[in-house]
Amino acid sequence: MKYLFFAFCSTFLLTACTSTAQDDKNDAPISREANVVTAPIVEKLNVAQFTEKMAEKGENAILLDVRRPKEVEGGAIENSRNINFFDTDFEERVAKMDKEKAIFVYCKSGGRSGRSVAVFKKLGFKEIYDLEGGYDAWAAQ
Repeated sequence: MKYLFFAFCSTFLLTACTSTAQDDKNDAPISREANVVTAPIVEKLNVAQFTEKMAEKGENAILLDVRRPKEVEGGAIENSRNINFFDTDFEERVAKMDKEKAIFVYCKSGGRSGRSVAVFKKLGFKEIYDLEGGYDAWAAQ
């Protein structure tokens, strides 16, 4: 009987610990009102889709260029804000932005903007749009 009781308790504790560990791995923000996990919208858009979606969002959008300042000197998308992805305070500066607005991000060709998406998700942005092909694709249109 003792063996059966011990086996039951061990199984119960193992199941409870495993369940908790899996919950901690989910990095999606949790809505406090309903305790519901809400995953952000994340889309990689071509130039036409990116332009259309920005127009749709209007004032509820942030356009962020994550290239180096030297790259921006060669041209940028009108009304974009520049925060260099490689700056040590990149995450801190992005954290100050309005997370309720959709964020539209681009770099030179798509690498840095793609990596910055993880930062935006971590910080709790709800809508993230990444320009496929980056500024190179935009300038080629």
